[in-house]
Amino acid sequence: MPRYTAVVFDLDGTLVSEEDGVEQATALVAHALRERGYPVPDARLEEARSTVVREAMTANRGNWPAWLSREEWLRRAFARVDAPAELAPEMAAVYLQGRIDGLTLLDHAIELLEAVADRTRLGMITNGGSVEQRLKITTVGLNHYFPEPLISDEFGAQKPDPTIFEQALSTLEVAASDAIYIGNSFVNDIEGAAAVGMDTIWLDHHGSGPPPQAATTPTLTTTSLRAVQEFLGA
Repeated sequence: MPRYTAVVFDLDGTLVSEEDGVEQATALVAHALRERGYPVPDARLEEARSTVVREAMTANRGNWPAWLSREEWLRRAFARVDAPAELAPEMAAVYLQGRIDGLTLLDHAIELLEAVADRTRLGMITNGGSVEQRLKITTVGLNHYFPEPLISDEFGAQKPDPTIFEQALSTLEVAASDAIYIGNSFVNDIEGAAAVGMDTIWLDHHGSGPPPQAATTPTLTTTSLRAVQEFLGA
């Protein structure tokens, strides 16, 4: 089994669910809109949200684009349900709270972290806003494993920009060849990490396969964090 000095993780979709809490949070926003006089059913807003996100990701090789902030997708979804765009900032806060309240760890996340923490250095690189990402990490109890997560909003660059991976390697004081990166986004995580010379593990949860014109082949492709632990020999 390969041995690494450092194991670096993505957060959303890798250690915590990208899906749990989304429907609940969207329903909270729909309820808040109805309280303000805009008769938007839960299902209609969820359909609008799904359409906006799907179209944006399709145009970005299946990955969440950096420009699609929570406020932006809400504005676009509101345009589809006849709700005013100026409510997007307020509703973004409503959505975030619902999302955090419904957040869960993926199966086997803690077991994997416990297994590798004793023998390797742990790192995290996550795209997103500082407040939100740190709140997620604290809410699900991961701050013990990642006291210094590298968050794009704080760093000033997002994955797949190589500089954020290089910063993680520098912080961990490890060469790229001695580190492996684990993530669920092929473009942001796998191509980004491979570009600086790291081995990679791709969590292809839905078995969708690599995107068109994939720039690299992951060291391991799997749907399971248990399989990741087995591969690492932990």
